[in-house]
Amino acid sequence: MSIARKLFGLTILAGSLMLGGCRHDDWTSYGHDSSRRAHQPHAKKLDVAAARTLNFTTTGWKFQSPGGSFVASPTVFDDTVYIGDGVKGIFYAVHARGPNQGTLRWQYPPAVAPSPADACGTTTAPLVISSVSSGNPSGPGIASSAAVSDDVAGRTAVIFGAPDPNSNGGDGRLWALDARTGQCIWKSAVIAPTSGTSKIGYSSPVIAHDRAYIGVSARDPDNPITIGQLFAVMLSDGSMAPPPFPFSATDPPAGGGIWSSPAITPGGNLIVTTGNSCVNSIPDCSSSIPGHDYTMSMVKLDWHNRNVLWQLQPVDIHYDHDPDYAASPMVAKTHCGTLAMGVQKDGYVHAPMRDTISNVPDGRFLPSPACPFSMMVTEIPGSSGPERLIATVCTSPQAGTTLPRSLPM
Repeated sequence: MSIARKLFGLTILAGSLMLGGCRHDDWTSYGHDSSRRAHQPHAKKLDVAAARTLNFTTTGWKFQSPGGSFVASPTVFDDTVYIGDGVKGIFYAVHARGPNQGTLRWQYPPAVAPSPADACGTTTAPLVISSVSSGNPSGPGIASSAAVSDDVAGRTAVIFGAPDPNSNGGDGRLWALDARTGQCIWKSAVIAPTSGTSKIGYSSPVIAHDRAYIGVSARDPDNPITIGQLFAVMLSDGSMAPPPFPFSATDPPAGGGIWSSPAITPGGNLIVTTGNSCVNSIPDCSSSIPGHDYTMSMVKLDWHNRNVLWQLQPVDIHYDHDPDYAASPMVAKTHCGTLAMGVQKDGYVHAPMRDTISNVPDGRFLPSPACPFSMMVTEIPGSSGPERLIATVCTSPQAGTTLPRSLPM
C-alpha cells in the first residue's frame, strides 16, 4: 500500500453523485448500513456511461493525508467524507461537494488543543499505538471505518475505534466526535489495552439498540493470537454496556479474533465472524482443545443477552490451517429469504438462512425449492417456533471428505 495514498475511488463517487444532483446519498457506515451488504441506492448514477463522462479536473477532487495512508473505508454524511489515517492517526472530515469540495472541514486531534480542555482530554497527539508493536497493515493508527449516529448525547456523531495516545501509549477505545465540528463528545472505556494482546483493527462499529458494537483481534497478527471479543458501548455516554457483554469467542489461551465488522439482522440480532483458533498457532493448544469454541465461525448472537442462537463452523478446529473468516458478514434479503453471508480465506462462501419448513428430520439432505443446491436442514436447539438453519454442504480441503456444515451449540 503506497504512502500518501490518494482517494481515487472516492473521487469518482463524489463526482458522479454531484453530477446527478443527489441529496440522499449518505453512506453512513462500513458496508453502507448495519446489514453490511454495501447496496448502492444510486447505482444508476454510477453506471459505465456516467463514469466515462467524469473528469477529475472539472467534476472530481482528491484528498491525501500528508505522509499517511488510508486503510479504512470512507463514510459519507451531510456532504462530508469522514476517514482516518492508518499510519499518522489523524481523523479527517473533508467537504464532499460545493465550493470547498476536497478541502479539509476539520481534523481530530486538532492542530491546537481545545481550551478549556474537553471531556476527552484532547491534545494534539495523533491517535496511534506508540508503546508496543502494532502490527501491519492495520496499524498503528486508525483502520476502523466510522459509523454515523444521530443519537449521541443529543448530537450527530461519527464513531470509530482508535488508539488513545494519552492512555498507556495507545489503549484502544471507541471515539465519538461531533460530525459538524469535530469536537470530542466522549471516548469509551478501554477496550483493547496495550498491556494485552488485542487491538481494534479493521473492525468498524455497527449501531443498534442505543449501542455501538465493535470487535477486537490480535494486535500483532497471529503472533500471538488473542481471544476475540465483541464489545457493546452505550451511545449516550460511551460507557460499557452492562453484562452479559462482551462476547468471547473462546476460552483461554486464545482464538477467534474479530477482525471484521458485525452486522445486524432484520430482527435486531448480531452476526459476527471469527478468526482462527489456537490450534497450530501461537500459542498452540493442539494438545488441549478449549471446550468453549466459536472460532473460525459465523455466529448469530441474541442482542438482549449475548446468547448464541446459532453457529456455523465450516472447518472443525482440529483441521485449523488458517481458513478462518477475516471478511465481514453481510445480511441480505434474496429470493431464497434473508441470508447471512460470509466468505472464508479458504474460498468457500457460506449463506445460512432462516426458514419455516416444519417436520423435516434433522440432517436430511434436500434441495430448497427457491435455491437449487444441496442443503442440510438443522433445527436450532432452544429456538422458538419452527426456525431452522439451512447450510450448504461442501468438501473440506483439510479433511478431504464431504462434511455437513454442522451447527454445534
